[in-house]
Amino acid sequence: RNYVIDGLDVPHQIKETIDFMKENICNRITVKQIAKHINTSESQIKKLFSMYYSGGLIKYFNSLKISEAKRLIREDKLNMAQISEYLSFDNPQYFTKCFTKYAKMTPSQYKHSIKNIKKLGTFHWRRIIFHCLIKPTKCQPSLVSNMNCMANLFFCDCCVKCLFKIFFESYNFFFP
Repeated sequence: RNYVIDGLDVPHQIKETIDFMKENICNRITVKQIAKHINTSESQIKKLFSMYYSGGLIKYFNSLKISEAKRLIREDKLNMAQISEYLSFDNPQYFTKCFTKYAKMTPSQYKHSIKNIKKLGTFHWRRIIFHCLIKPTKCQPSLVSNMNCMANLFFCDCCVKCLFKIFFESYNFFFP
């Protein structure tokens, strides 16, 4: 029997693998542990997983960890060192390096951008979105938190997709 995960029709071994990763999001796990959990060899699970996800097992697991880190940052209950420790990263510097690789901005920049977004009301968001659709600027995700106000017209220094992604993530909407 196949399952639909991330819009893909995948076999039960992939579903079990992803479920195992999600259950162990706060731990360090190895390909060997995953293979043992689903009763297959390491090479077999790597091969099978790469058929559905081009980055492979470790990259997928790290992306799950970064998604969890984003959720924790939005909750604003833990500091970056605590999030790093909670998700079993070696140290806060390595956490920042991984976060930046996957999110295209540092955890601090992400936190700052979320705070900026939450400060703005719906009316201002409509004006930002309207401006971005009319006059989009070059994509510079690292500048997402750099929002300015000139003559009551809000604008951003990032592409529309980056802006929408942060907006929807901050309000827990799904965005691919």
